[in-house]
Amino acid sequence: NFIPEYSAEQLWFVLNPETTEKLWKETDAGKKVIAAEQDKLKLKIVGWIPLGPNAVFSRSPITKLEDFKGKKARYLSKPAVPFYSALGMTYVSVPTEEVYTALQNGMIDVLTTSAQPMKNSSWWDYAKYGVLPYLGWYTGQVAFNADWWAALPKDLQDKVLAVGQDITKEAFDAVLADATAFYGEFKAKGGTVTTLSAEEVGRIQLQLSEQGAFEEIKGQIGADLWQAIRQVSGTKMK
Repeated sequence: NFIPEYSAEQLWFVLNPETTEKLWKETDAGKKVIAAEQDKLKLKIVGWIPLGPNAVFSRSPITKLEDFKGKKARYLSKPAVPFYSALGMTYVSVPTEEVYTALQNGMIDVLTTSAQPMKNSSWWDYAKYGVLPYLGWYTGQVAFNADWWAALPKDLQDKVLAVGQDITKEAFDAVLADATAFYGEFKAKGGTVTTLSAEEVGRIQLQLSEQGAFEEIKGQIGADLWQAIRQVSGTKMK
């Protein structure tokens, strides 16, 4: 039941919560993807739940594009490989239970992860430098069986959709609040957070684009959705 178009959410430094929501709910290409998913899986989507967000954490400062070069990233998945390579990083596969030791001994010096593993596994003991903005926001969905949904009276459908909107807002607000709280704790533990300027993010986006990091995902999602992403994000991608 893999929906290839959702690979769009794996594009580094491209989408944020607002632009992700706009992509799926407001653009013709995004709405077409959602409609096709609902039809294929016989679902009715009523709400969205954010997963993540993911960010970059490092053993040494990253304040500009050039600082990624030569770093050793923890390999997470095949789709991330073009991004490591485009930024001049190498990558090493490390099981979760060995990440702490790998950071400690320098086998890896960059992680792309969310707040919970950083805190719960104490990876922040060695990955003391955080980078914002977030790499990306992955989303899950609240959905019901389409036949069950179709059998509901219209007034109940309207009530469920309203609750779905509330769930979506509360979920995103909660995730943002948790992330903000995490970075407060991260700093209290001696961590440093660098927020890259819009100009620097643009340089990174252009590097990723020129080095072909977006090509595999671009092929998976199709030209119409790619143009919609460029439209809603305003990023420097070819």
